[in-house]
Amino acid sequence: MKKEHKYNKSFEAMRDNIEDTNYGLCPAPMNAQTAINILCDYLLGDDWYFAGSASVEQGNAIVVELILDKYSKQFKKDWKNYVKERKNK
Repeated sequence: MKKEHKYNKSFEAMRDNIEDTNYGLCPAPMNAQTAINILCDYLLGDDWYFAGSASVEQGNAIVVELILDKYSKQFKKDWKNYVKERKNK
């Protein structure tokens, strides 16, 4: 029996978000939390989860930081400079 991949669930969430209204060339609108969840599933993988006791907003900040750290060279450079500046204070 084929295991259902978590990415399929993210795709279903996107599909379910589309209403009967035609948005033309643009995708259907979605709320911010749905967008974060989809990006987390696709970019951090189906084995990633947050088990901390922080708020949803803090969890979102962690997801964004991890995605940027994993996929953005500019973020890594800026973060390294930021940490360096804070150490020198």
